[in-house]
Amino acid sequence: FFVLDCVLSHPTLLSFCCPPRRMSKPPAPAAAPGDAPEELWRHCTCVKEVSGAVPSPRSDCTAVVVDDGTARTLLVFGGHLAPSGGAATAELYEYRFDTKTWTLAPPGPGPKPCARFGHSAVVFAGSPPSPSVMVVFGGCAGVGQLLGDTWALTVSAGSRSWSSVPPQGEAPSPRQGHACAKTGPETMLVHGGFDGEQRLSDLFEYNNATQKWRLVQARGLCPSPRDGHTLTVIGDTAYLFGGYSLARVSDLFAYSLGTETWVKLPALPGAPGGRFGHSAVAVGTVLCILHGFDGNTESPAVFEYDTVAGKWRTVEFSGDALEGRCYNSLTFLDAEKKALSFGGWNGKSYLNTLWEYEFMEPADRDPKAKKKAG
Repeated sequence: FFVLDCVLSHPTLLSFCCPPRRMSKPPAPAAAPGDAPEELWRHCTCVKEVSGAVPSPRSDCTAVVVDDGTARTLLVFGGHLAPSGGAATAELYEYRFDTKTWTLAPPGPGPKPCARFGHSAVVFAGSPPSPSVMVVFGGCAGVGQLLGDTWALTVSAGSRSWSSVPPQGEAPSPRQGHACAKTGPETMLVHGGFDGEQRLSDLFEYNNATQKWRLVQARGLCPSPRDGHTLTVIGDTAYLFGGYSLARVSDLFAYSLGTETWVKLPALPGAPGGRFGHSAVAVGTVLCILHGFDGNTESPAVFEYDTVAGKWRTVEFSGDALEGRCYNSLTFLDAEKKALSFGGWNGKSYLNTLWEYEFMEPADRDPKAKKKAG
């Protein structure tokens, strides 16, 4: 059973029995002004013209966006580097949006987190000159080396400094592959994961202001133990999708942040099949599920769930052909309606490409429509 768990918890081992598949999506039809949210325009671009110290290929890393008052950057931390052997890294890379330049952040003084993959990271944004804080939890340092520590990276103009957060309150046990989401200006949730022996179903809240953890005694029909799933906040609800439990699962749960209650949503036509290692973002009231391992291949497919209409659909992107992958990082830029993906595993090798997914209103891409709408 231990060998089976290792295979199912790591994308590299899955590749030996799952050959990759490439799919090219035709351009999406143009949307007219006034279309419903599900008819937003989608466009995908592989960002090729980058410079500087580009990170080496990796999977299971995290990425967040910060603004320190001098530049807006994408911070990529940690990850799994080698196709076998459990090689992890503690590297911190920065990608500047204005110059399209990568840099490897210097180590700096003081304590730092150890190398890891399968961790989580959330940024609590400050308004410059107030610093932003990236909170990192858990992960795996190598075979059998599960982590339950919490770290804070304080980001201000020209400064990046790590500090260890002592465990306070009811802190989660060591784990990897858990789902994590920011739920408020100073709070985040952590659900499930894999502790080296079994998959978990517990739910914790972390308060960045007090640096305390709380075990949430959630009500309702709770999700089964799992890892490799996603947790995405839309309004006052967190949506949990997929992952690996006793098998790949495709269930969708809604968690009320106000009442701390789980509800399992009904299975609907058009929903993704069971998958894990996928990623997810919220675009307004739409939940977008991207890629993941579907049991046959690292999937290039993208699905959307309209939380208002209660409907699933498969979406198509114009631009560069989508590449199947799993265990990539993903972050969303609300102002630009753009998701950024870095790294991952495509069934043959680890990746170090940066992708942009645009989710645009018709008025955003048509100046005439935008002027008319205004």
